[in-house]
Amino acid sequence: MQQLRFNVDAFMQLMKENNLNQSSLARKMGLSRACINRYMNGSRVKPSSKVIDGFSRAFPHHSLTHYFFTPSVTHGCHQGEGV
Repeated sequence: MQQLRFNVDAFMQLMKENNLNQSSLARKMGLSRACINRYMNGSRVKPSSKVIDGFSRAFPHHSLTHYFFTPSVTHGCHQGEGV
């Protein structure tokens, strides 16, 4: 089962387009600034249900799949592996 990931680049663009900083984004989503900061700096990558719910309420017309994505898995041989 694949896990969702927090798309930092998409959130940076969202913040820029809406003139938001981390604190105002957190307030809008009903989260703490520290919570948003952990995702933005990469110390957390798997979004909690609270983060996803907060995003959905704050930005109901935005695509969840753009802001929270499932990383693709590459298939095939990698260099250095036996065939």
